[in-house]
Amino acid sequence: MLVSVITIFLVLSFTGVAVLDISYSSRTISLETSKNIKAQFAFESTLNEALWKLNNGADSLVTDSSSTVITRWDAVTQTLTVAVDTMGYQIATEITMDALNPFEQHISTPNDLQTNGHAYGQENGTKNHKFKTMPEIDATYFFNNAVAIHHGNQNSWQESDLAKEGIHVFIGNNLEIDSRTFTNSTLYFMGNDITIINTTISAPTPLDSIDALPALVVDNLSTDFTVYASNVITGSIYTTGQINLESATMTGPVIGNVISLDEDIEFIKIQEEAQFTWNSGFGEEDSYDWDKSIDRWNTTKWQKKRSG
Repeated sequence: MLVSVITIFLVLSFTGVAVLDISYSSRTISLETSKNIKAQFAFESTLNEALWKLNNGADSLVTDSSSTVITRWDAVTQTLTVAVDTMGYQIATEITMDALNPFEQHISTPNDLQTNGHAYGQENGTKNHKFKTMPEIDATYFFNNAVAIHHGNQNSWQESDLAKEGIHVFIGNNLEIDSRTFTNSTLYFMGNDITIINTTISAPTPLDSIDALPALVVDNLSTDFTVYASNVITGSIYTTGQINLESATMTGPVIGNVISLDEDIEFIKIQEEAQFTWNSGFGEEDSYDWDKSIDRWNTTKWQKKRSG
């Protein structure tokens, strides 16, 4: 009987020690898990703040450091580095960012796209982006490189000038382009009430991406311009004002302060490199602070900090 009691006592003793050991281990694991989660939260908060600064302020504001946090932006390599040393954990990552510019989308506007219930080929991969920064026209570029400058009264326009390939500058209001073909050409308008119907425009074919030019530019903030269904436009379309789109045959990109769909539209596809490339006449691409998205993510460190 005494042996049985002692045996039971020893069993209970060992069981109690085991329970205490498991309880201690569980508490230790829970504490480490809690620290890991807190460190992860601090890291993600720092990263989200850095990404917000990249797309909502000057990129130079991203680079910062403290005793527990380092954020660094490299404009040359377009790389964001974030490192956190807190709660006994060290976490670091390098993220390569991809800058988006309006010429890389089918539809680009700083305002909400006015679909008016119409479709624009979303199911076929049409790219639409709302940009906080828009390209600015360099009017001097178009004037200095124009093959012809057409003034005022349309009756004074010379057929020989209209037949030239290159940049055409049109000066004046209430202008109408009807039933014409412009090959390897850019049409640049500055006035109000511009109408283009039954017309085919193909932008200059670039020898290299740096030679790309738009097909059509309307440089007047107050102009409400319509791309009618009867037109065929290969190349980018840019307006500083509002542009209304009918079901014209066009490749895009379409870039405008306000873009409104009057009909369902569908963009035709051409070689992507030629279709979505930066255009001359809008300054240097790198001079703008474009929206950025994550291209590649490389976590370089996630470990418990060694003591001592």
